Amino acid sequence: MSQILSVIMVIVMAFSSMAGVTAGIQDTVSFDANISFDAQAVLALSGETGADAQEETLQSMKVAGDILNALTLKGVATKDTAELDVIAGEKDVVLSIGMKSDEKGAVVASSLLPSDVIFVSAETLEKMKQEMMQSIVSGNSGVDMTALQQLQGLDKEQIQKDAGEVSEKLIQAIEAKKGETETGEFTVDELAFSAKTRINMTYVEFTELLLTSMKELAAKDSLKPLLQTAGTDFEAEIDKAIEQVKNQPESDYPELFELTVYTNADNGAYYVCDMVSKAAAEGAEKEQLHIAFGDVDGLNRTRFTRVQGKENMDITSTGVQGGAFDMHATAVTNDADMEINAGMNDDGNLDMICTVKNTQPNAKIVVHTEAAEGDRTAFTLALFAADSAEPVMQVKGSAGKGGEALSVYEGETINVIPIETLMDSQDQTAATLMQTKLLAGLMKSVTVIIKNVPEDTGAWLTEQLKQAMSPKTTAAPAE
Repeated sequence: MSQILSVIMVIVMAFSSMAGVTAGIQDTVSFDANISFDAQAVLALSGETGADAQEETLQSMKVAGDILNALTLKGVATKDTAELDVIAGEKDVVLSIGMKSDEKGAVVASSLLPSDVIFVSAETLEKMKQEMMQSIVSGNSGVDMTALQQLQGLDKEQIQKDAGEVSEKLIQAIEAKKGETETGEFTVDELAFSAKTRINMTYVEFTELLLTSMKELAAKDSLKPLLQTAGTDFEAEIDKAIEQVKNQPESDYPELFELTVYTNADNGAYYVCDMVSKAAAEGAEKEQLHIAFGDVDGLNRTRFTRVQGKENMDITSTGVQGGAFDMHATAVTNDADMEINAGMNDDGNLDMICTVKNTQPNAKIVVHTEAAEGDRTAFTLALFAADSAEPVMQVKGSAGKGGEALSVYEGETINVIPIETLMDSQDQTAATLMQTKLLAGLMKSVTVIIKNVPEDTGAWLTEQLKQAMSPKTTAAPAE
């Protein structure tokens, strides 16, 4: 019984948490997605094919693939409603869950309960949120619950403005420490420059400047709700870090520290910090860091590189504010090599390829979006494995304005059940009846799936359903 109620509560909390997101919606928005799953390819990758394959594993994978290939996932949201639907075939409803909210509270409904809806008052909903959040943090993380609730109201534009102001002051402080300029031909991060200017700042001075800038940003009102969720005094922690930097012995300083700005007459400035640590022990690998950022040729360019022994990470990005960008990232570890290439054009279309190598099996994820009819975006997410030519799993769909809900919370003979009634520990009549109805609804959903899958898979599911519904008998003990 408690498991059924727990599921209901999770559904209530999941949909109610969308309220802060959907509140700003002016038009109906929606998404739809189809999943295709190549069971045989997955079995081949797992080594479960051929004579060594277990019949049960083969059957389970085939059934999973047939079911996924038959389903479509749809979501629709308006200012005060949200709904998630699972459709089999063209229009057969397997499962639909929806929520409608107003100042009085929320109504949660599902196709599993065709004649019932669950009402949660605004007061009870707030209490449930508090209890769930408290259970998550367990009272030990120091998270400020009030601040956590305020995260939905973060002013992103003000945060961006504050970060820009602090960054500008940081650059001005660096510029004030410029030394003599050397002219010539310089290439940094595949970029060509004609002038190089060393910044006369020590490791301690630069580190202190960065930390001070972080403290200044942390003091901004726009960031306070976010920082308070950490449960620590961020500014005080930065002060401690500054003191540690000031008081650390010179033996802990990097072996190499250089801060340089590269320029051309007409292409902006590119700030570069290179650092090489001292080996922690004899024979140990030295860590190398390369951090660079700036506006070059009218584009925002950043690069972060870390190398230590055979492990390294390299991230580069190029973009224009609020528009197109290109990003390339590689990471080499003892366990795997990963490479990510992502780009977005001026129309907002995204292409990304993520490749993981030196694993069993190798894998590749490909993501692509493009404009679709109306104000919608079509998307494709494909998973390839072991250098396969075809994806072993693929999700295709669209998202954007438009869409129509099934309105599962409306009807002529709807019975409204307050959630307090279901949670009554003294009288579990309503909860017991709810459990019976939900199980009946689940059985109906399975029959809808059976109707839309291949005949052999349908027969297998029918047999499993019969076994689940058959009364369990226990053999009488031998006399």
